[in-house]
Amino acid sequence: MKKITKLIFTIFPIIISFLAAKSADASSKILDRLNDFAVRSMGFTPIASPAAGKQRLAEFIGMIISFILSFLGVIFMILIIYSGILWMTARGNENQIEKSKDILKSSVVGLLIVTAAYAIVKTVSGLFTYLGFSV
Repeated sequence: MKKITKLIFTIFPIIISFLAAKSADASSKILDRLNDFAVRSMGFTPIASPAAGKQRLAEFIGMIISFILSFLGVIFMILIIYSGILWMTARGNENQIEKSKDILKSSVVGLLIVTAAYAIVKTVSGLFTYLGFSV
């Protein structure tokens, strides 16, 4: 059972990251095609065109979310390093080893939650963009 759990915790973030990247690519391609169609057929200006010089609210929020997720990734790495140092310096102290294991498990679960939330947000925002809703 522990091997299966470790396998799931190892593969799940990779799969979620891959799916989030795929959905972001697909939604941007669809939006580009819709913009091209609108410009050619009806003369509309493209959504978030560089000529407009204005940044949409959704793009600004996306930048903030990207910054927060990057910051959480740094915190995750710090917790992993701290947990490893605690474990290496335990010198047989079972309490310190357990504390290190708890920190390691909690940080991995936190990373999984953040990664899943990112994938859900990217998928839902791509769906809204595809359906034509803009903020």
